[in-house]
Amino acid sequence: MAFAAQRFASLAELPPGFEQALLVDELQNSGVIGLLSGLRARGKEPYRLFGVTKDNSPYGLALQTDPNRFLVLSWMGEKALPPLVQQVQSAIDTGVGPHGAWGSEPTAGIFAGLWSSRTGVMARLSMPQGVYRLTKLNEISLFHGEFRAARTEDLDLLAGWYSAFTRDAGLEPHERVDPSEAHLPTERLIQEQRLHVWCASVDNGPLRPVAMANLARETPGGTCLNLVYTPRELRGRGFAGAVTWHLSSQVLATGRFAFLFTDLRNPCSNALYRKLGYRFAGDHASYVFGKERPGV
Repeated sequence: MAFAAQRFASLAELPPGFEQALLVDELQNSGVIGLLSGLRARGKEPYRLFGVTKDNSPYGLALQTDPNRFLVLSWMGEKALPPLVQQVQSAIDTGVGPHGAWGSEPTAGIFAGLWSSRTGVMARLSMPQGVYRLTKLNEISLFHGEFRAARTEDLDLLAGWYSAFTRDAGLEPHERVDPSEAHLPTERLIQEQRLHVWCASVDNGPLRPVAMANLARETPGGTCLNLVYTPRELRGRGFAGAVTWHLSSQVLATGRFAFLFTDLRNPCSNALYRKLGYRFAGDHASYVFGKERPGV
């Protein structure tokens, strides 16, 4: 078996066989599949795009959407990664190197180790993640309230939650969104009718948003949920479960499966999704690249 890697200057240069190859396991490759779909929908190009071939046939992909994002990897076997690492390193000559890598395991971990060995920078595990898949919801007792799409009048509130989510979820500093910068992405999600809220009465007050969840990237057969968030002072009341249950139900009603990613270090969120009917489907992880190793 011979593996080779190359860089593509644009999406137009990418042969269609690469994306077809990823559909062998669309859930494990959902990061790359969803990002490519989103870029095309918005008429944008990736910051960097790499393809790996096996015996001259499309095999795997890796891409960065902008300089401050992780390199997102499709699943690839260990022998496919050295030529990819070499290609990514060559691309540094024309810009900033990736802050880290994200993908299914063990692909992401092997890539991070090879990157550290080749470049001399430290690579550390940032977040071990699990991907969960849902095809049938469990019936659960839900707190009285109302599920709806987010509205323009919710923008200030939800922008603050968006920023808080990037802090509370344990993301790296370069991944966090400052409150002053959260309005634009939140407004886009509201306009695209992706962001949803659960409204409930708190302390006998009027119905108001108490939790949110978002319809994120899509694969041919599934839709990813993310940005599941409840403010700290409202946690422990079932609000996150309610908004996730209803949004998941909305996805299933279209004939698609729902999926989401969790921080495996957070037992509460993992237990919640299992209670709703989500089933563990594989390991993912993010690795962050830092300063040069001592002695390098």
